[in-house]
Amino acid sequence: MNSIAFTRRLAGPLFAGCSILLAGGSVTPVRAQAPVAIIAPDPLREAFDALPDAERRALQDALVWTGDYKGSIDGVLGRGGVAALSAFAKRARTTPEALLADATRKQLVSQAQKLKTAARFAPIQDVRSGATIALPNAIFTRKSNTPNGARWTNAAGSASVETFRDADFELPALYERLRAPAPGRKVTYSILRPEFLVVTGEDQGGPFYIRAARGEADGKPLIRGYSLLYARTLQTSFDVFSIAISNGFQPFAAAAAPGTAILSAGAGAVAPGPRRVIEATAIALTPTRALTALARDCPDMRVANMPGKIIRRDEATGLTLIETQGLRAAFARPSARAPGEGDVFVLFSAQAGPRASVSLAPGRTMAPGAPNGVWRVSAAVQDGVGGAVVFDRSGSWMGLLAQPTQEPRRIAGVIPQAAWRMASAETALAFLAASGVMLEAGMITTVEKTAGEVAGANAGALVAVSCQR
Repeated sequence: MNSIAFTRRLAGPLFAGCSILLAGGSVTPVRAQAPVAIIAPDPLREAFDALPDAERRALQDALVWTGDYKGSIDGVLGRGGVAALSAFAKRARTTPEALLADATRKQLVSQAQKLKTAARFAPIQDVRSGATIALPNAIFTRKSNTPNGARWTNAAGSASVETFRDADFELPALYERLRAPAPGRKVTYSILRPEFLVVTGEDQGGPFYIRAARGEADGKPLIRGYSLLYARTLQTSFDVFSIAISNGFQPFAAAAAPGTAILSAGAGAVAPGPRRVIEATAIALTPTRALTALARDCPDMRVANMPGKIIRRDEATGLTLIETQGLRAAFARPSARAPGEGDVFVLFSAQAGPRASVSLAPGRTMAPGAPNGVWRVSAAVQDGVGGAVVFDRSGSWMGLLAQPTQEPRRIAGVIPQAAWRMASAETALAFLAASGVMLEAGMITTVEKTAGEVAGANAGALVAVSCQR
């Protein structure tokens, strides 16, 4: 049975995710000169965080191919990454810290690249479904088209991958059907998020993995996904392939990273041309001035659908002052507070155009691993990372997220939770003062606010910055 028929047979509504997560509104008094928590040093995480983002991701990717890492390639060292480093180090009779040394790390990445080359692992742009999926092409040697995608199988027919698209289902309904009991079938893991779902398990043929994401094509809502099925006898190798394929799946991405070869899965494929993308979030300061964070140039800039230009940019922090027209809301009287570890709210612009569309993500600030280091915020921010505004639970402004220097990794079109660099509010105010923009400071409160209150008070000041790429 092909996977689109499989999903139609198995795909009852479940609640849809909200873009704003409401938090409790309890009142927490703040004591003067509160004792400072002493955080034990973590040499492994400090050494990992000190690596450039591309090298952190390359190391995670290498550990996927050694069979040790089963998480997202996001450049963040979580518990799964620590366990993967420890497992590999134990087999190599060394320490996890030693694996981060330059020569040893490069050797590990090189070994993993040889495995990828041997498997001919590369992304394929599937014209029928519209998704891009990375596959071990040395394994999946047979390909056939389906009405809504493509199907690849190995020579023995004991493993298959099938892409699909569907405009008939919403994710919650598809999720319920995929999880529904069926003879000889057992679901072992499932997750539903506002933008994607994952369902895994086993049936009579062996393990299966299904991932789907929602998005838009030609202005209409659409689901794109894939299913992976393989025999139990192939589980050792396909447990690795499954994670690699999942990390390489891009249901609504228009193009691969620069320098990545794309194999066409259908005749008549046309290389994508320039496209407009949300590059950052900007804070409206006056009707003609906005603050954001950019790590690179922004061709044909649009700020809330109006032309914009860079007046001044600080190369060290990425903080950028933009000139534009027609901004209606100002970031009035920000109550700036110095960074501290704790739960925070992150507001970011989720849609380009004249009408504001702002999302809020809960997060947590992470102290620098070294003196005078950079603060980070762990949060699931999507497009518009640069310039996203960080507030503490009282609604005080703590800083702005820096734009990543490379396109963030996506899983099923969604940027997973990651640790983003933050420029403090104090740094931002100093940058603005040096640029001739003075903001009147607001009063710092000790009363915790809900996510809805923080978003309602500040969302009107946020707009999307889009560029032509």
